[in-house]
Amino acid sequence: MTNKKAIPIEQCKFYHFCLSRKDASDILLSKASGSFLVRTTKDHEWGFMFCVSLIYEGEVWHVKMNVDKKGVSGHILSFQSVIHFSQHFYLANSFHAPEVYDVIMHHVNNKVPLSTSVNTAAQKTDLLIIYPVERSDWEIMGDQIDIEPKSLGEGEFGAVYKGTLRQGNNVIPVALKTLQDIHDDQAREDLLREGRLMRRLGKFETVVTFVGITVSTTATMLVIEYVNGGSFDNILKNEQINNKTIGQILWDVARALIYLKQNSVIHRDIATRNILVSKQNGKLVRGKICDFGMSRYLIAETYRDTRIGRMPVRWSAPETLDLKIWNFETDVWMFGITLWEAFNGATIPFYELEPMNLESLLLYLQTGARPTPMNTIPKELQQLVDDILNIDPKKRTPISRIADELQNYCKMADT
Repeated sequence: MTNKKAIPIEQCKFYHFCLSRKDASDILLSKASGSFLVRTTKDHEWGFMFCVSLIYEGEVWHVKMNVDKKGVSGHILSFQSVIHFSQHFYLANSFHAPEVYDVIMHHVNNKVPLSTSVNTAAQKTDLLIIYPVERSDWEIMGDQIDIEPKSLGEGEFGAVYKGTLRQGNNVIPVALKTLQDIHDDQAREDLLREGRLMRRLGKFETVVTFVGITVSTTATMLVIEYVNGGSFDNILKNEQINNKTIGQILWDVARALIYLKQNSVIHRDIATRNILVSKQNGKLVRGKICDFGMSRYLIAETYRDTRIGRMPVRWSAPETLDLKIWNFETDVWMFGITLWEAFNGATIPFYELEPMNLESLLLYLQTGARPTPMNTIPKELQQLVDDILNIDPKKRTPISRIADELQNYCKMADT
């Protein structure tokens, strides 16, 4: 990185705009010591301020850039565009400059530590920035995206839109998950966490693919693969589908759940509404599981969450309703309810139980009751559904065997 005439920080490839602290750490942990990037972070006084994130000797640091308040005539209004005026920025007291780029170049070219007095438990650390880290392809700029005005669907915290993404010479269709309230910090963090989990999952043919996160717009958006057939529940309600095709889509989802399990991820919101279906020449060809907003890494034997506001009660396992726990066995139960749902035209499970709430459903299930009717499920799969919906989690059919049985059913089923 050689010195050159100062340029606006927005034009620097090592400027990552409003990249989150956790995503910055994810990027840097795989880089060499001295690797760094510049981003913006919220500041109670200035609104938004610059931050240098770096990795040094295996540890990630986040150092906020200081502002010399002498002569200040305004402040940074947003991380979408940086407003330049008479204040000076600095990272160490020895060098102040009106451009962030100049400050960074000073520390890189002259090997000046960002700090000479950062105390750790055992030592003082001199933080050097050496190697700039450019934006990744998944860090998407707002001007790369065009959004269609009509939403594909709406949820509790936002809507999903179809759009197009320009990457180099390529223009690809995408779906964009947005926030209803762009100022809701918790909703934004939840959306970023969903994107982070999808990014770590990588690509699998029956899982909706992560494309990116917008970093240069005030309204954060999650950019994902666009699946042209829409949601499985809408298809079930509005189209004539034979049992074999339903079985094939369910087999796709079972394979997706195997992949999630291999990656230590529980989905926690399996339902036909969270399955997208691709079409080719008018035919349904593949089911893909989507919406990872409730998904979590399963580090221990179970995941516990006492917050029930977003719990999909009708799809939840008895132990989830009772103890507020989730694991791979609870995902299997949810898949069993989804299987019933699919062969009943996306009918709401337990519609016969009114009034329905968490407590009444738990008592209902503890009597041995199951969603009705069950005879709509193909007879070849009825025993499988009974085994999946076992009240004892340890006796439920494992997802790998469920996938095998669905595959066998699809091979033998009449259209």
